[in-house]
Amino acid sequence: MKTWTQLKNIRDGMKSRIEAATLNVAINGVIVGGNSRLSDFNPPLVWLMPVNAAVIDESMALNEYWTPRYLVIGVVQSYEPEEGMAQAEELALRASAALLFDSQGEEDRTLDGNCLDLVRTGFSPASDRITNDGALYGAAVEIEVRFNNQDG
Repeated sequence: MKTWTQLKNIRDGMKSRIEAATLNVAINGVIVGGNSRLSDFNPPLVWLMPVNAAVIDESMALNEYWTPRYLVIGVVQSYEPEEGMAQAEELALRASAALLFDSQGEEDRTLDGNCLDLVRTGFSPASDRITNDGALYGAAVEIEVRFNNQDG
């Protein structure tokens, strides 16, 4: 399987898991990447933002592993700062936890076989951006995915 196909399957699998999850808040969608229409940006929502990918060359084993990282960002809008911060953090944590389980609630860190492993590697507490309609709050959990690059 080509690398770009593997990356697309990983992104699609992450989006599907979050959309299917019970997050304790009704979200208005899952945005993937940095190129979305402003009309799609209607909080509360989850934003999957690719960060970068390290490549680990294990020459002795003739394998190359990729470890792309993504931010799972919970975005909410609120006039109450403490409430907005708490909601954004809870949304990011619940959405990232949803990536670790399959549709039956069983632990599956392979995204249904699309990767070798998926782990949470960091957390950024909520911050705000003031708008005309209150403030937007966002918190992020960093996810690292590992897969065997079969393009070699």
